[in-house]
Amino acid sequence: MPPRSNTKLGAKWQLDAALLSRPVDLTALVSLSQTSPDDFYEDDTLSRMVKLLLNAESDKKADKDTRLDVLTILSNLAASSEGKRRDDIREALDGVNDFMERYLEKECSGSEPELHKLMLLLLARCFEYSIKTEDLLELCRGDRALGLETVVGLLEDGETYTTELRRKQAPAMGRMGQWEHRLVCHRHETPLVLQLCRLVRGFTLPQSYFAAGEKLLEKDIASFSDEMNLLLEITLKSRLVEKLSLACYEGLFAVSDDDLKEDEHRSIACVHSFLQNMYFYATSKTEVYRRHLLCDTPLIQRLVLPYLERGAAQAASLQCHADSYGRGDFKKRQSVKPLAAGVSASLRTLVVASFRAPPTRTVVALLKRLNPTAALLEAPSFVAAHDRIFALLLLLNANMGALELGREAESKDENPHELLHGLARVYQMIDGDARERVRRIVKESGALPVARDTPSFAAVLQMLNDGASAAQLEYVRGSPGARSPLAPSDSDDDGATAEPEYSTRAEAKADSLRRQRDAKEAKPRSLLGDLPSLERRRPEVEDDDDDYVEPALEVYRARPSDDVPPEFRCAINGHLLKEPARTPQGLVFERATIKLWLETRGSVCPLTGEALTLDDLIDDRDLRARIVSWQLAKTQKTLATSVSAAHGDEDDLYDF
Repeated sequence: MPPRSNTKLGAKWQLDAALLSRPVDLTALVSLSQTSPDDFYEDDTLSRMVKLLLNAESDKKADKDTRLDVLTILSNLAASSEGKRRDDIREALDGVNDFMERYLEKECSGSEPELHKLMLLLLARCFEYSIKTEDLLELCRGDRALGLETVVGLLEDGETYTTELRRKQAPAMGRMGQWEHRLVCHRHETPLVLQLCRLVRGFTLPQSYFAAGEKLLEKDIASFSDEMNLLLEITLKSRLVEKLSLACYEGLFAVSDDDLKEDEHRSIACVHSFLQNMYFYATSKTEVYRRHLLCDTPLIQRLVLPYLERGAAQAASLQCHADSYGRGDFKKRQSVKPLAAGVSASLRTLVVASFRAPPTRTVVALLKRLNPTAALLEAPSFVAAHDRIFALLLLLNANMGALELGREAESKDENPHELLHGLARVYQMIDGDARERVRRIVKESGALPVARDTPSFAAVLQMLNDGASAAQLEYVRGSPGARSPLAPSDSDDDGATAEPEYSTRAEAKADSLRRQRDAKEAKPRSLLGDLPSLERRRPEVEDDDDDYVEPALEVYRARPSDDVPPEFRCAINGHLLKEPARTPQGLVFERATIKLWLETRGSVCPLTGEALTLDDLIDDRDLRARIVSWQLAKTQKTLATSVSAAHGDEDDLYDF
């Protein structure tokens, strides 16, 4: 006797019917998990699917598609349930046996980790978006490359597409019922996107590789460097940065203009932590990576700028309430800490991406548009209360060349005079101890790449020098007789002197020898004076003058307060070495920096004046291993003593 027309075909009935097929087809149940999820919590249906299908050792009974359907059903249920219902799902998952784990390991050899993606989706939803990177690595049997590819794949989906079986025509007297399959789109929920943002950070944290207090051997450091290089390669090839940026934009900025919540700030900070740690620890392709972030991805347009604009507006709103309390109240208020962590992390990424940006018309126009300084200066008390944010703004403007006085500006926000005025005004609001920290970070920090040989950096230094702020303010206000901070003076040792003009070849030779002699005998100068300008050209002399050599320049001189050992710094710019290249004379340069020098200034050493080519440089891998070991020790110490660093606020990691 056929069932009555009002008979409900529940999950148990459809599962029993599906079990008669080989392999088992659960398409109807996938659709039912979205339309009638409550049906699955009756008659022990969840446990039966796990035991009979996920744990099935016969591919004839449950092939890969069957297992994917089971995981899809469970993840759909986890997304629409809470409380005891999620407990029931977790209890059913406890029934997964060793065979399923071996099956996952076997399937990971494929190009697309489909099972791992759905397992990650299920676990994230089932455990209320609180799983850690360690949990994902356990799922992937410690394979970090597979773990990152799983996150990439889930982000790549962006939206989950399922096939639903829907009734097109109800059965009636003399008429059969008609059903049809429809492709239904389910966009990833925002909590899932934030979960993925937090997960990626763990792939670049030392504690994911080494136990606390573990003595690191040379082979451990080499293995860690290889892992970072592999993850960087995956990041570049998989368009991970693009997918993260678009997912965050769709989940946070495209649908609402409300103030961001604490977990949203922390998740954004975790994304930037991942991007920066990749640059921080990788030993190759770091220059390619920087350009990739700026030119090949929508990171700036879809993540950094929307977040900083939202953050600046939120800080300005807090400013209105904090004016009556005083500037110090910003740091005391709990709601400000996540905002400050996110803003700081975003600025660090901009500093990295904007360093030595390609001078193309497109990139120059992009740099003009992406400067968030004017927006953040609308909340001066907020910026003044967070000295690291202010220091990062100075470094960013130096890298962007935004403070070159005389540069044409299309708007008030891009005007160098206005930017300098706003920065100087905030600098006057900063307390004495915080001022000293700002000066130290700007002048001496080597963790972040900074163009310290530019007019913009000279303007920054002039503003930071004792007693220079008032003169800076007078200058940007256009006071009569006010002098440009970039103009040379007898007492100004922070700027590079103008190139002399030579009337004869003999004068050029004599001056070259004199400058080489003076350089060897000179006392340590300010940081800018230690840097060769990569934009300068040597004086014009006759073509047949083969004896002329570029004047020697000073090696970077570490100050007593520096945290970075002098041998770990580039001899030209003082940055922490990432790809150390040693000359036959024993000098060590950052490969990208010395390459740029040789391309723009000729085949001559910038420090000795001797002949030098790229072929003469040798990669110093031993020194690189020592640097990585030092970095890991510093990072582990910082993370062990900083509560905020555990949530993505890693200012201290870059404060050197």
